[in-house]
Amino acid sequence: MNRKLILVTNDDGYASKGLAAAVEVARTFGRVVVVAPETVQSGMSQAITMYSPLYLRRIREEEELCVYAFSGTPVDCVKMAFDYLLRDERVDLVISGINHGSNSAANVLYSGTMGAAIEGSFYGCPAEETLEGKVLMSRDHLFDDCDAALSWHPNDISYVWARKSVALRSMKFVFHGRSAHAGLDPWNGRSALDAVELMNVGANYLREHVQPSCRIQYVITDGGEAPNIVPACAEVWYALRAPERTLVDELHKRLVNIAKGAALMTETEYEEAFISGCYDFLPNMTLSEAILKHMREVGAPAWTDDDRIFARELYRQVPESSRESTFLSFSLNDGDVTDGLVNGIYNGYYRNGAMGASTDLGDVSWQIPVGCFSYASTVVGAPGHSWFYTAACGTGIGVRGAHAAAKVLALTGWDLLTDEALLSKAKREHAKSTLGRPYVCPLK
Repeated sequence: MNRKLILVTNDDGYASKGLAAAVEVARTFGRVVVVAPETVQSGMSQAITMYSPLYLRRIREEEELCVYAFSGTPVDCVKMAFDYLLRDERVDLVISGINHGSNSAANVLYSGTMGAAIEGSFYGCPAEETLEGKVLMSRDHLFDDCDAALSWHPNDISYVWARKSVALRSMKFVFHGRSAHAGLDPWNGRSALDAVELMNVGANYLREHVQPSCRIQYVITDGGEAPNIVPACAEVWYALRAPERTLVDELHKRLVNIAKGAALMTETEYEEAFISGCYDFLPNMTLSEAILKHMREVGAPAWTDDDRIFARELYRQVPESSRESTFLSFSLNDGDVTDGLVNGIYNGYYRNGAMGASTDLGDVSWQIPVGCFSYASTVVGAPGHSWFYTAACGTGIGVRGAHAAAKVLALTGWDLLTDEALLSKAKREHAKSTLGRPYVCPLK
């Protein structure tokens, strides 16, 4: 395994015990450079220093570890690392933390620790959580010696993931034309924006001729500078999803042909910039059944009166359509939900086709058996990746959901360590589900 360059920072200062713990773990994976604040910088978010001098001090240097104290904010520390100390090297990972206190709810906006992680992502580094995290781990063969994996995800319902997710490819198409004055001599221009719009028209016509399960989504990220200037550059960002990786790859080839056609029609040129990609998730029923057994043993989170008071107010703001969709998907009755919180464990598996979302857990599932589940950590019907999750997960609701999930992970993990027959059965099912098709990482 190649040794990686890892940048570690925080908002609690270079002498923080949490940072020391993060460094200790990071050193097992590669060379570590620490650039952390000289003093505590909590609550700084993504603030930068503009009108005061900054000072860098080397604290410690030894084999594959160098620690610097910096007088600026957490974001200043990241900028110092990328723009000066490590400007001639490629940083593979940014670790921000371990934090003293919870970075949840509104603290996500205030936290200097989160600000540093976000800044790291601006430099093209994986940071703490992106769709590519486990894909990068897969690319670097970190699962080669693993027998199985267990995972969980907060949700509004407690259930086992026993259905597929969809594979994804995300990329940008950048068109280059020739600028001209839109009023005086537009004939001398070659509009990159025209190319983008023609590509989008072609993509929309393509929708009729792909399988119903495929998704083509895009946003124009650069449409030019002003309406009186023929755009010399324009950019569109596409996401392609399908139930299988092979379908995504086929869809991508057809989309590339559309981009070529748009460039030909407008006498422009284009380049494709790959963003990310992941496989579809392969559920493992052997592990799913083992997980469900322990979820029933552990039971639903023990909601407190304070949890229910908060949840009741939160639930009132959930769109009625979102509530109805969740009730229908899980065959819930009114008695299954109190104050917006689900009372029990979903009795079965969520199987009705592939879910429309993508997850980098899919890449792991193509290499080894994976079992995944959700525990209720917010109110029923809360839209995914919405403020409802942020609000609830930052309270006792999220904490109790996480505690229940931790118990299930521990119990199922113990089963895998002690029951050879269970692990063998999970591996046989995995081999059958992949049909001998090898995993090929979508990242280079």
